[in-house]
Amino acid sequence: MFHNPGSMFARPSIIHILCALLLLAGTAWADSAWKIVKIGGREYLTVDNVAQFYGLPA
Repeated sequence: MFHNPGSMFARPSIIHILCALLLLAGTAWADSAWKIVKIGGREYLTVDNVAQFYGLPA
């Protein structure tokens, strides 16, 4: 009769954990590709840098 909200979520499998770790590792590698430009004490990304990072035509 009573609802147990904890039962809605299954325990994460090893596959889910490995996928999460790969995504986190990918973001750590991607951080090194950004070329940050400082203007007036603030950090910016150029449009060319963002396009190159995502593989878009500039």
